[in-house]
Amino acid sequence: MQKITLFDESLHAVEYDKHAETKKKFIQIIEDIKATSMNTNDFNHMLVYKSPPGLQMNNAFHDLITCKGLQDFSMQKIHDVILPKDKKFAITSMWATIIPKYALLVPKEHEGVYYGTYFLHSPTESGMILFHNNIDDSWYSKFGNTINNEHNHNVRSLNMPEGGIYLIPSYTKVGTSTNMYDDPNVQINFVIDIVDN
Repeated sequence: MQKITLFDESLHAVEYDKHAETKKKFIQIIEDIKATSMNTNDFNHMLVYKSPPGLQMNNAFHDLITCKGLQDFSMQKIHDVILPKDKKFAITSMWATIIPKYALLVPKEHEGVYYGTYFLHSPTESGMILFHNNIDDSWYSKFGNTINNEHNHNVRSLNMPEGGIYLIPSYTKVGTSTNMYDDPNVQINFVIDIVDN
């Protein structure tokens, strides 16, 4: 028997190699932004804070944007999709998200071609990241009351490893489970799109 993958829904996981040395600085910058800007959260649990987009323009985040993991991902995707020479992948939007105790991110699709999440502060007990595919729940209900696995359920969950970055096709609905820990879960989220060189 041969198994053939019809569509690529791969999640790519990379590490931010300067996480330990930049974490404190990034958290301070995000706290400063939170103190001086309006919460742009219009979709998630009401306790969630979402900074205005545009962090990719802040020089403080240059090391993150140009880290080896993201550069390697970009080069691999240029090769995979045979991107024209006059196009490139770029982070077109970046924002911070703070998920306090008892809050969560509601699953949603994102703009661009890839959605990225950098787990800046993510204690193990602060929830899981959830991925929902686009297959209707009714298809999975045909399997009856069985133990959920990758073949009979449309939601996958993974830990959120601090210092790690997940890169997901933007059509995948991404959310989180409820943070039940006292500390907030702090993420830097971004959109990767195809732009002119």
